[in-house]
Amino acid sequence: MQTIILALIIIAAPIVAALMERVSNAGLSERRHSHHDTYVAPASLTRALVVDMALMAGMSLLLGVFCAGGFFSADPLVVLAFFASFAAVMFVAWYVLSRYKVQLFDEEMIVTPFFGPDITVQYSDIEHMEWSGIRRGAGFRNLVIWIDGQPVTTLSGIIGLDQVLLRIDRFDVLAHRSTL
Repeated sequence: MQTIILALIIIAAPIVAALMERVSNAGLSERRHSHHDTYVAPASLTRALVVDMALMAGMSLLLGVFCAGGFFSADPLVVLAFFASFAAVMFVAWYVLSRYKVQLFDEEMIVTPFFGPDITVQYSDIEHMEWSGIRRGAGFRNLVIWIDGQPVTTLSGIIGLDQVLLRIDRFDVLAHRSTL
């Protein structure tokens, strides 16, 4: 019974992710709409995670069969448990990255963070923005947005923040000492 459950996790994770990726993703990290722009994690990144899950699922089933057939001395249940945990972690990583988006409107932005509810930020309320973290994606770091002395949200560098900064158009509040 445990083997069947582990095999289902290993097989289901890449299939569900691939189907959701196919249905929900237009393949663009920037989407222009008539009244707003939406920025998401690059499709190449989320697709690579799905391919990784599928390749590891194939390898896990093959190794599980070899272990069950006596070709390797490892316990098939242990092998499948390892790959099931890998598939589960990769699925969560894929889901979290697929969830993240920044929608830019004329006067405000709505950030759907990796975890938690949506955050709405009025551009006029931004008092301070500063770069943080390591460089990502197109060479950008994360951008922390402060309102009323509190960090309200962090825009991830994986989405290419140059277009976001142009749309926000608040370079007057970008920290002078922070570097891109």
